[in-house]
Amino acid sequence: MSRFLALGFGTVALLTPLALALAPASREPVLVVASPFAGGKDAVRLVAEADGAIIRGGGRPGTVLARSDDPGFARRLYAAGAWLVVRVQAVEGCGRLFGSTDGDIS
Repeated sequence: MSRFLALGFGTVALLTPLALALAPASREPVLVVASPFAGGKDAVRLVAEADGAIIRGGGRPGTVLARSDDPGFARRLYAAGAWLVVRVQAVEGCGRLFGSTDGDIS
């Protein structure tokens, strides 16, 4: 029993700082990741439903960089069906791993 408690505590202790680092703040650009099964333009639909603006494609199908001046933008993206919404600054260095972010929105 204490082994499971220690494992649970360790997991929370490791994931909490990661979640805080990736969580978007109000009015900053975010990377929107849509379902890979919904088609390449689904991320565009999510941003439109959340009343945001597309900055550019995210470098992979189903991803876009977007922003909104409204404070509840990330919450609305999740409500519209986004799989993940992350601060752009948190993933900027991943361009080489995930491809260029200069592509189109496909």
